[in-house]
Amino acid sequence: MTRRRRGPIAALAGALLATVAAVAAGCGGTAGEPSPSGSATTGAGPSAYASPLAPATELPPPPNGDDGPGTSTSAPPSPNARSTAEAFARAWARPNLRADAWLAGVQPLAAPGYARLLATVDPANIPARTVTGPTSVISATTAVNVFAVPTDAGILQVTCGLHGDKWLVTTVDLRRQPP
Repeated sequence: MTRRRRGPIAALAGALLATVAAVAAGCGGTAGEPSPSGSATTGAGPSAYASPLAPATELPPPPNGDDGPGTSTSAPPSPNARSTAEAFARAWARPNLRADAWLAGVQPLAAPGYARLLATVDPANIPARTVTGPTSVISATTAVNVFAVPTDAGILQVTCGLHGDKWLVTTVDLRRQPP
């Protein structure tokens, strides 16, 4: 029996497939790092995923709805977290400022990692110009409070985390109003 040698096209196809698989495996971002949109990837434990080489897998549901040990429990929202969220929203919704002045207003209210991300923002791209109503609570635990702050461009969802004894903004997400 004669064995055929693999030609350069087969070798190139194999290398291309390996590259695609490696890139697809690395597309999830770095764990805990904020994305440019302001949300963070969790990288926490196994998750359902799909790749070009394997079918999607699903994890079994947690027993009795328990997703494991937690570090925080439900709690009333912190008045300090609410004040931080409101102050941040007012400082954030100032697109007419120079970048350095805008950053000086938002950075002291942000967690260190988010503050670094905010340094890349051009305030001229902020669609909101003002806070338009009272802040409401979306959720609260002993470690994280999430608030909805209405602006003239939509609802700004502000997440505050407890860092030591200080509440700092860890991310925001603008939920645009339909035209």
